[in-house]
Amino acid sequence: MSFLIYLSLGLIIFFYEINRKKSYLFDAIFFSNFFYFLFYVLTPVTCIAIPEWQNKTGVFALYIGDLYRVDLALVPFFAYIILLLGWQVGDLKKISPFNFLLSTRSEKKLIYFGFFVGIVAYMAYASSYGGIVNSLILGSSLRYGRISAESYDIGVSGVFKHFIFSLDLILLYYTCKYYEKYYSFAKDDYIIAIIAFCAVILYALSSSSRGAIITLIFSVLAVRTYNDQARLKYILTNRRNLRFFILLPIILLIILYGKQFFYALPELINGDLDSFTTEFNLLNDIRISEDTNFLRDTLMKESSHGLVSLAAAIDDFMPTGNYLFFRDYLLLPLHIVPMNLLGVSIELPPTVSVINTDLVNGLFVASSPPGMIAHLIYNMGYLGLIFIFFYGLAGKIIQNRLIKTNYS
Repeated sequence: MSFLIYLSLGLIIFFYEINRKKSYLFDAIFFSNFFYFLFYVLTPVTCIAIPEWQNKTGVFALYIGDLYRVDLALVPFFAYIILLLGWQVGDLKKISPFNFLLSTRSEKKLIYFGFFVGIVAYMAYASSYGGIVNSLILGSSLRYGRISAESYDIGVSGVFKHFIFSLDLILLYYTCKYYEKYYSFAKDDYIIAIIAFCAVILYALSSSSRGAIITLIFSVLAVRTYNDQARLKYILTNRRNLRFFILLPIILLIILYGKQFFYALPELINGDLDSFTTEFNLLNDIRISEDTNFLRDTLMKESSHGLVSLAAAIDDFMPTGNYLFFRDYLLLPLHIVPMNLLGVSIELPPTVSVINTDLVNGLFVASSPPGMIAHLIYNMGYLGLIFIFFYGLAGKIIQNRLIKTNYS
């Protein structure tokens, strides 16, 4: 029964995607459909159809999930229906274009400000570890448990990392401007773009985050293809566009070997190439055994995260009744304000990412945020799924306003 539910969900996503009217090739609901299929259809359908893959791929090596449970299958099924309902209702609202046009001079001032904030934030973040080099070494060691979070106080680094994201936005801005016929890149544009790119990569390396790099690459591809009128034909026939699609195999390499690289990175930074190779192969051998298919197993493990976190939320967290009621958002100012610098000591409750990581991995650190559905259940139980409607509604309204702005 559960197999039919997951399969039906996959078919609904597939047929909706190929039959719906599209304004752009890659729009908001396309990415929602893609990741929803990846997280809530691919793993259960494959593992139920081919049971031996569940053990071979190790998708439930850290947390045991029962794929044959009907209730577990029904949650993402109905959540997707609610998401689509919100998306469709968004078309009923009359919208007007965004009215935030800036002059070229005003845009430049905004870029300077965002660049200043991002660079200062990154330097402060790196300094809290003892410098850029130490941030690369200690970040990897913390992520992979070589140093416990309790034994090393990173001070206010958590405060500044929230502002580094402005550098990602600057890179996306220049990605758009690169293809504008009437925009001429000045010397300072190149300098800002190069420094911002280096800072973003260094931050991703210091946090050992494959997701940060992959998200940036996907964002560049999405921004590049979003506003094309002849969409697919233009993308495939324009050489300047094809350069960006060279990034796709890079994404695959990051997914397959990113963990091994980050794990061994401290040895590479210390200049010990032999130790780097040894550490890289050590983790690589752990992830690959004689009876595994590396590409298949990596894809299954990464895509199982949404369902695993959902099972943990339903089985281990909901029975406690201690719902978070979106307290992470309410307490966000306290996470951002540098309490240590102000001499104020406030013990904040664990975030949803910490709770999820503890339930799934047995580690009380924030390294494994839950999937979207599990996130809502952690906060309000099954009642929280109603917020997926507003997610779809807001996404459609914002997209419609962007489309109208582009054509106005």
